[in-house]
Amino acid sequence: MDEYIENLRIARSIPGFSIAVVKNGIPLLVKGYGLANVELSVPATENSVYELASVGKTFTATATMMLAEQNNISLNDSITDYLDNPPAAWQPVTLKHILCHQSGIPSYTSVAEYWQKTRLDISRQEIIALVSELPLMFSPGEYWSYDNTGYYLLGFMLEKVSGKPYEVLLKELIFNPLEMNATVINDPAKIIKNRVAGYRLEKNTLQNKEYYSPIRFI
Repeated sequence: MDEYIENLRIARSIPGFSIAVVKNGIPLLVKGYGLANVELSVPATENSVYELASVGKTFTATATMMLAEQNNISLNDSITDYLDNPPAAWQPVTLKHILCHQSGIPSYTSVAEYWQKTRLDISRQEIIALVSELPLMFSPGEYWSYDNTGYYLLGFMLEKVSGKPYEVLLKELIFNPLEMNATVINDPAKIIKNRVAGYRLEKNTLQNKEYYSPIRFI
């Protein structure tokens, strides 16, 4: 397994990553491969901290389901019940539609203007304004289409229902009980121990990944 993983990393030009293989609660392999920082030649380890990006949707969905199990919300609630001045077109969109990527709400990352602002710390309202006047792409529940906007809206819902900031709620519901002590909301200004640098391949050449502001992300 160790040899296979390292060969895969090299074949796909991946600078580095960490892996944990667990069977029946017993760790079989917990190890870092390659580099956490190429420029400083820092090796990746089992303690390396990576940017999760949209993997964070898993936590948003889990927190939503936990509130539903506690009868604080219903998955059949309209997302507009938890928003200030929402578009009328969003009224038929339920929390369940959003969880399943079936809301029909356009993803703000599909709007060209978004990519002109991705480096800026723009407000939540500015993000929503990118799509609030656009029509739904389809009737809620009719099709599936991956959507960042919907999960962003679920974050608003979580804060409104709990009365707590998104980061605090996730710590209380998920991170602290599971002892996920290295998992935090991404903040470029904070000193995060073992944070890994991000990279991308551009014409088969490794480069530092482009900066985007994660302050508004959920």
